[in-house]
Amino acid sequence: MAKYTLGIDVAQKVCTWALLDMTTRKVALQGEVRPEPQHLTQWLQRLSRYDIVRAAVEATGGWEEPIVEALRKHQLPVLIANPKRIHRLREAMGWAKNDILDAQVIALYAFLQNKTSPTPSEHHDEVKALFKRREQLVDMLQRERQRLRRTRRSAIRESIERSIAFLEEELAQIEKALCEAQRQWEQEDPTIGSKKRLLESLPGVGPKTAIALLVWLPELGTLNRQEVAALTGTAPLSNDSGQRHGRRRIREGRKRVRRYLYLSAMSAIRVAAPLRSFYQHLREEGKPGHKAIVAVMRRLVVILNAMIRTGQSWNPALAMPRAS
Repeated sequence: MAKYTLGIDVAQKVCTWALLDMTTRKVALQGEVRPEPQHLTQWLQRLSRYDIVRAAVEATGGWEEPIVEALRKHQLPVLIANPKRIHRLREAMGWAKNDILDAQVIALYAFLQNKTSPTPSEHHDEVKALFKRREQLVDMLQRERQRLRRTRRSAIRESIERSIAFLEEELAQIEKALCEAQRQWEQEDPTIGSKKRLLESLPGVGPKTAIALLVWLPELGTLNRQEVAALTGTAPLSNDSGQRHGRRRIREGRKRVRRYLYLSAMSAIRVAAPLRSFYQHLREEGKPGHKAIVAVMRRLVVILNAMIRTGQSWNPALAMPRAS
């Protein structure tokens, strides 16, 4: 029986999709669907007679969420692709850009990928959405507080102070909802609580960082050290050609995860002796501070990945082997 991958070009009103035959690498079927529950259900019932191995959509700032939710409800593994990678694949294929070809290149991307992220539960998605909202409120609060420090006009200061009070109240409500959603998630999946405790055992990883890593990096514990470094974007990529050796830089990967790893790394080099020694060693060798921090971030996520995989709490000896 033929196997297929499904690519969906997400849009606000009408999404375009393409079904790619994995044997012939040709489009077997394509069409349009409205991103509304009843239309998505009918569409997926129509496609149920095909053996779809995986589906893929581009990350589109939230517009993809109804599609992803519908696919997961029908037990279809789904990839949420970085738009940059889809763009580069389209350029590599020499294809023009339109909705039909976009769906086809996304289906091709799904074919080329042989891994999908674990299918999250409803409680996981709730915690993720609340965490995202919390970050938005924290960002808005920081901006308003900066404006308050720079402003001297009384009328504007009063307006900003009212805004800050409102945002603080909203943040408190979201924090409360987040705690409740997290509690329900841990009740649904007892391993979440144990994983969180394992992560928190490493000095420098606090409760917020631990739950953020579980939310934004559900693959933690299932990857090898090279894969987890690549997925988080903490492994500098080479830029060499012939005799030229360009500067290695970090790029791609999950920026939100790197943000939390950065905060943990900054704490860990103060309170975790092995990681502090590692950082100091890099600095003594002449590595710039920001590059040394990235190296600590990489070692940190490699250690955390190993802790989840083995079920072992923080052990300073874990930081001693070379994390290359």
